[in-house]
Amino acid sequence: MKKIIMALSLMIATATFAQEQPKMEKSYPNQEQRKQKQQEHLDKMQKDLNLSPEQVQKIKAMQDEHFSEMETKKKDHDAEMKNILTPDQYQKWKKQKEEMMEGKKGMHKMDGKKKKNKY
Repeated sequence: MKKIIMALSLMIATATFAQEQPKMEKSYPNQEQRKQKQQEHLDKMQKDLNLSPEQVQKIKAMQDEHFSEMETKKKDHDAEMKNILTPDQYQKWKKQKEEMMEGKKGMHKMDGKKKKNKY
């Protein structure tokens, strides 16, 4: 009986891990697409929250600043890791980081369609 349960468990585990995860494209391959998505998001917020033009401008400025800070921090972090790791370790780390990001992006999809945010 134990052998049957172990065999079944092994088959279920194999089937679960054998399923291929869908690959996702990068969210915003270029600045123009990011800005377009940001504008769509702002338009939706303006409509849903009845924002004034002043509020929209302030939110846009805040988002732009936040994005710029994030990009700078990512570049700084990457440079620090490059200084700490050997070239081989650095390449492995970059690959792991990319794979992790692909996995995170996959969590934002449902049935192959982008999950819609309320705002």
